Amino acid sequence: MGNDGGGQSEIEQRVATTQLLGNLFDPPRPNNALIARVAHDLSQYHNMVVMHPPDPIVKPRVRLFSQWAPAPQWGPWYVRAPGQRNSFNEQADKTAGDNPVVPQTALNGNDNWKDNGCFPTCVAMIVRWWAEDNPETKGKLKFPFPGRKNELDPVEMCRRLFGKPYAPCVQIQVAAEDQDKRKASGFNDPTHEWVMNQDAILRGFRSIVRPDFFVGFVPPAPENQTTPPQTYYMQHERLSTSLSFPGTLFPVPMTLEQRRTMLKWALQFGPAVVALQYPGHFVVVDGHRGHEISICDPGNIMVNPGDWATAPTKRQGDLPPGENPSGGYVQVDDQVNFKTANGKFDNPWLMQITSIDRFYHSKFDDHPEWSNLQETH
Repeated sequence: MGNDGGGQSEIEQRVATTQLLGNLFDPPRPNNALIARVAHDLSQYHNMVVMHPPDPIVKPRVRLFSQWAPAPQWGPWYVRAPGQRNSFNEQADKTAGDNPVVPQTALNGNDNWKDNGCFPTCVAMIVRWWAEDNPETKGKLKFPFPGRKNELDPVEMCRRLFGKPYAPCVQIQVAAEDQDKRKASGFNDPTHEWVMNQDAILRGFRSIVRPDFFVGFVPPAPENQTTPPQTYYMQHERLSTSLSFPGTLFPVPMTLEQRRTMLKWALQFGPAVVALQYPGHFVVVDGHRGHEISICDPGNIMVNPGDWATAPTKRQGDLPPGENPSGGYVQVDDQVNFKTANGKFDNPWLMQITSIDRFYHSKFDDHPEWSNLQETH
């Protein structure tokens, strides 16, 4: 993809929209409760997605982090910790320690930020927005680990959330039919692959937005409690648009109109991370007016004409002060047909979405400004 980022492996793309459970930097322990949890969540949102929320525009707008060259310098660095790499130089891996700036080889594109760091890069945009840009929470969040520099980029975010400059990953079994291809491609272990542990990354975000991590937070005394403690912190929810489980009240996949409503609902009080089924990529969305969606694309994937029937246009307005519109700021008509996994241009952009990570301040979740709500048909 030239100087674009986001070149995930086929295995990583298959699990790109799945919350993977496990410890931050340790081998995972299987948890079958995930299916039941997601099924419950789908049922919970049955009544929510039949309403038309107002067109949301996140203010202030989200600042972009780019995985691709020429900046930032962390693009070619390791995104995975030592011992969690799929194609590495053994000697370099041994001497890396907690320094991600080590010699890169032709084989480890699967393990660097530029080619495989779209999800943690998107989360870093969200973390920076809540920690530095949003007036409600600017300067009020604490991190569990001290940083090494003042500027919050994805590598620095990982240091502050996890104590290491790497994104948490988890190892999965590779299907037998894929193992020969992986061996020929130079992967160190053709039977297993390390992929992003999205659930661990999101737990890192939740760790800094709970009440006791707000600077100056003082919970009200029980006898004088007039405001619930939950009004002091933010929340995160993953909304799924493509999973189907027996017994759920709401049929999936959702229609285009239902997906439009869900995305607008998710953006009411903050930016969202959106997972695209093809090409297995994550972007940040910070506005949805009518049919027009405003996107921060960390990998600059969406402007690639080889992937889309009609490439999204670059955003010229609504950018944060001082930002360069020639980067990954794009806008797209949610009804335009784009390329699907079978190579055909027959799927509207909204139908590419498989999950939406919604972040919001809990005290604002009553939607008092919603009026004249209409049911979808």
